[in-house]
Amino acid sequence: MVRESVFRQCAFRLSERAGKRRLDSFDIERAVFDAMTMREPFDKVKPVYDAELMQKEPDYAGLLDSMKFNGTHRTDFGGMHWGVTYGVHSKPREKVGERKVTYKSYFTFRPRSGTPEGRFEEIRNFVRLLPRLHEELRPLQEQHSAGIAMKIPGDLLTLLRHPDSLVVHYSDPELAGEIEATVQRLAQEQGVNFDRFPTRAHRGFDFEVPTEHASASSSHSELVSRAVAKRFMAEYDKLEGKPEGELAAWLMQKVKLASSWTPQQMHDYLYGRK
Repeated sequence: MVRESVFRQCAFRLSERAGKRRLDSFDIERAVFDAMTMREPFDKVKPVYDAELMQKEPDYAGLLDSMKFNGTHRTDFGGMHWGVTYGVHSKPREKVGERKVTYKSYFTFRPRSGTPEGRFEEIRNFVRLLPRLHEELRPLQEQHSAGIAMKIPGDLLTLLRHPDSLVVHYSDPELAGEIEATVQRLAQEQGVNFDRFPTRAHRGFDFEVPTEHASASSSHSELVSRAVAKRFMAEYDKLEGKPEGELAAWLMQKVKLASSWTPQQMHDYLYGRK
């Protein structure tokens, strides 16, 4: 399983570092986060990108630019957002303690063509899916006064490396099923193949905490990796010196578990009951 190789690399990285000094919570959190947010180790992805996709980056950028419409903006993190909530009032978001919750569904784009040209044509179809999705989700957003937005990678290297090819954010968890069914229906019509990843729930959520000058956000991947790191530190003596295969299996199990938690469960584990 592809994801096993990523977590084996994660276990190797942690074991190698543990041979030099005692690991801390940040070591675990960073390593788990990296494992959750890559499809395969970088040394496997980079040759494919260099040979097949690097020269296509200008074409991809032009394709993204051609898809712009009201509410579109680029971010600083290699992604492009399409905001379905543009100009429309939405209800206040759910809160857990002091943290506002935004729910989201993940879709992993995986081309099926056996040729570079065919794969890039599938990438074109993937990007062209977004305006259609925008139009289909707008009535749902207006009917429920719910915030809905979409995010895709802003470059081909991120599209190749990151499992979250399309992320749909929404404020009302009751809309998840309808949103996901709409995405899958349009993807089938557009000839776009989405896969599920084995070590992670296909839904998640972000936390946002208001601060004096801005808001501090934590993504679901950050929250899960933080929870796994907390558990790792609690069991440090039992885990120290474990073979890499066993440690990788332990990490994958804990990621799956923490990924399945509700916002309340995540909040209580990381921050305590309030």
